[in-house]
Amino acid sequence: MTFLLVAAGGGGDALGAAILARSLGLAIEETVIATFAWERLRVDPLPGPRGTGSFHGLTWRTPDCALVTARTSPVSPSGSTLPRLSGDLGRPLVLLDPHGGEISLRKQLVEAVDAFQVDEVIVVDVGGDALARGNEAGLRSPLADALVLSACAAIDRPVHVSVLGPGLDGELSEPEVMANSRAAEWRVIERRHVGEFTSILRWHPSEATGMLAAAARGARGTVEVRGEGLHAELTELSAGYLWLPLEDVIALSGCARAMSGTSSLSAAEEAVIAVTGRSEIEFERVKARRLSDTGVRQGTRKGFADRLRGFSEAAAERGSDYVTSRRIAEALGLSASDEELRGRLAEIDPDRYVAPLWRTR
Repeated sequence: MTFLLVAAGGGGDALGAAILARSLGLAIEETVIATFAWERLRVDPLPGPRGTGSFHGLTWRTPDCALVTARTSPVSPSGSTLPRLSGDLGRPLVLLDPHGGEISLRKQLVEAVDAFQVDEVIVVDVGGDALARGNEAGLRSPLADALVLSACAAIDRPVHVSVLGPGLDGELSEPEVMANSRAAEWRVIERRHVGEFTSILRWHPSEATGMLAAAARGARGTVEVRGEGLHAELTELSAGYLWLPLEDVIALSGCARAMSGTSSLSAAEEAVIAVTGRSEIEFERVKARRLSDTGVRQGTRKGFADRLRGFSEAAAERGSDYVTSRRIAEALGLSASDEELRGRLAEIDPDRYVAPLWRTR
């Protein structure tokens, strides 16, 4: 059998899909991973997702099915983790382009299913945005997930939704995700399921997928995430995933239902605003302007260690047991890559570096 794993939110969901495949015992030749190119601004300074026109060297499997390989590169000034991830995973990644809205995405997914002779589709979401009703106060980035859910309804194969690490993206809380999935099957992700991805987790910038891996290795406590300093909890439920039929999730998701028939990214964005009252792309635009105005500080190694100490003490006083490298970088205005920053954290105090998290005390 061949399984298409659709990384619903882009970013770390593609790595989450690979971890899920390992948990399910699927061989690499049995799986195809599809994902958006939607990165945080530290990776890609341009707000919103990238489309096929933002990459050099794509491989076209069909007229609407483009593949990212290790030889693919983003068109400057865009940035992307996907070519490196493709190389490290040893497989091409199907690039999903959301700029034509749900109608275009539906066609892309149907062509991928046919091109790879897929028997079953699994929508993968790390954190739980896919299970949002649309009125949750913490919901910030439902657009990509909702587009995927809506488009997958047109696929004539069995489709399930898997939510890994409930609450780990700092949006919906773990209790909110679990309350919205009462009938879901629950499965555990074990330490051995994340072990082979250790080298990727050294450089990959995803917070939520990194926390999922840390939870599978036994980390527990409160984690401070993102530049806003939101909190996510590492619990026993963090090291596992929910398993639901697609139709149950669409019935829950107001954003997914609103996506049906949209023919552009702007129409999809307007549909999300109508349900939630906010736009994640506009949030990124504002943040990009702020980052451009304030810039970043390079800092010396000694200066970094001193600032890290002060930040860690303050985070501990806020009740945080851990902070992510992204939170450190954005709070301290650092330009270092996640890979470089994590290496420096491990050098400063290996006992406090719980890959990819930093213990505050």
